[in-house]
Amino acid sequence: MSETWFKEKIAPPEDEEDGCHPDEAEALETYCNQGTEASVAAKAITSRIESSDNPGYDRPRLWGLLQDALIELPETQ
Repeated sequence: MSETWFKEKIAPPEDEEDGCHPDEAEALETYCNQGTEASVAAKAITSRIESSDNPGYDRPRLWGLLQDALIELPETQ
């Protein structure tokens, strides 16, 4: 998956519900490019939701990113 793919998953400022948070996309991209271990990536990807006052609100956005990534992952990973 390319850098462009990850950038396209980030929600635009005017519509936060149409994508994920930039930190989530960045953490997943770093992991997919073998820049971090799974446990570190998992903490980084979920840190926004864990610290949220309303985690249920942001959870679908993160799930969307993770679902898209699983579909797009190359067979080599």
